[in-house]
Amino acid sequence: TSTATRRVRRMGMTLVEMMFSVGIGSLVCAAALATLLFSLRSFQALTNYQDLNGKTRLALDTLSRDIRQSNGCSTNATFSASSLTLTGTNVVTLAPYTITYNYNSTATTLTRTYTESSAQASVLLSNCTYFAFSYFLRNPANASFDVFTNDSENAALCKLVQVDWNCWRSILGNPVNTQIGESARIVIRKE
Repeated sequence: TSTATRRVRRMGMTLVEMMFSVGIGSLVCAAALATLLFSLRSFQALTNYQDLNGKTRLALDTLSRDIRQSNGCSTNATFSASSLTLTGTNVVTLAPYTITYNYNSTATTLTRTYTESSAQASVLLSNCTYFAFSYFLRNPANASFDVFTNDSENAALCKLVQVDWNCWRSILGNPVNTQIGESARIVIRKE
């Protein structure tokens, strides 16, 4: 019996033991892989939201600064939901400038073009599924601060510009993260 016991100890694992250990190992590896993929997707979603927040904040700050410091909407441009043209005077050089915002629905981008002596274009927002400008005027006969839709499309009467947009980011090519309801009303300070 001692030689038989030694021979059994040297034989190793049986086929049933091997299949059982491979099955348990596969389940543990599958669970670890699922957890890893879920974690990577979550971290990518957080990164996307951080990117959306930063780009949205930069775009809103730039739009607010440009609209507030301008002399008003350009009288040469027509009111459009996808474009805004502002005119102003550079405080340092006293040269007139024009700032144009254009939303391209095909490229899903909002582009800012600053023109003083030469044109400088930059993309403020990308992956925008919706963007719109709305124009308002203040009723000079009314002592309140109410604003009304600028139906006359007279650029000289425009006192307030509302911007609305929706942007998205993707994970593995699928649009997953969206930022809905970005909206601001910005008053033109110059009279």
